[in-house]
Amino acid sequence: MNGSTLQTVEDGSDPDRRLEWQVEVRQPGSYTVEVTASSKYGGAHVAVAVGGAIVERAFPGTGSWQASKTVSLGRLDIAAAGRQTVTLTVTSEGKGSMNLLNLTLKPDGVAAYPL
Repeated sequence: MNGSTLQTVEDGSDPDRRLEWQVEVRQPGSYTVEVTASSKYGGAHVAVAVGGAIVERAFPGTGSWQASKTVSLGRLDIAAAGRQTVTLTVTSEGKGSMNLLNLTLKPDGVAAYPL
């Protein structure tokens, strides 16, 4: 997802409030997951899943809906190359909303490509 598109993702109280992308994984391996977003209050627990692997972390507050921050959620091990579904879910309740600007998977030793 490129920074030119803004998506608002709300808390996990509605299981249909998730974003999904179909991507072509060029090679299996370890990927660092980064999210660029704004969240006035923070508290959103963001989960990203690919091919059965999942990484989750709290997204901190940025102080306003206009100020964004890039946060590393951790590393995913993607077992197979080919078409994969990337799912982003905000799993917290309460003030768990965020404006998503970018989601990036950075393969080890290879240039990153944003979704």
